[in-house]
Amino acid sequence: MTKERMSPMRWLGVGSAALVLGLVTLAVAVPLAALDEDGWPWHASISEQADQGRAEIAREDGTIEAFTGTPAAARSWLDDRQAVLKEQYGIPTKVAVGKALTMTSYALLLLGGGILVWRLGATLAARRRLVSRA
Repeated sequence: MTKERMSPMRWLGVGSAALVLGLVTLAVAVPLAALDEDGWPWHASISEQADQGRAEIAREDGTIEAFTGTPAAARSWLDDRQAVLKEQYGIPTKVAVGKALTMTSYALLLLGGGILVWRLGATLAARRRLVSRA
């Protein structure tokens, strides 16, 4: 069995495909990884006065949850409630998937870019050899 070499055009196709896959993967990964900080399906707000605090969570479906108490208790309630909501909506899992896909997209982009640069260098070197022979 003989081992055939891949044609330069096939290498260009592989490099281009890796770049496209890397960009698509990055486009999917960034919104998922961004859920770590923002983009949750609810809006949280807190207002504090000297001795009273009010925390409120408004979900996308119109449901509103509120807590009134001391400023420290309101902040604590809001933090606890948001931690529960994050678990209910699966946000930690989505963030982990987003971060993994981000690394995968970087690898695909580097691979595709490396292949294209390598093939470009090989093609230019071959043309120089042809020109110098002529």
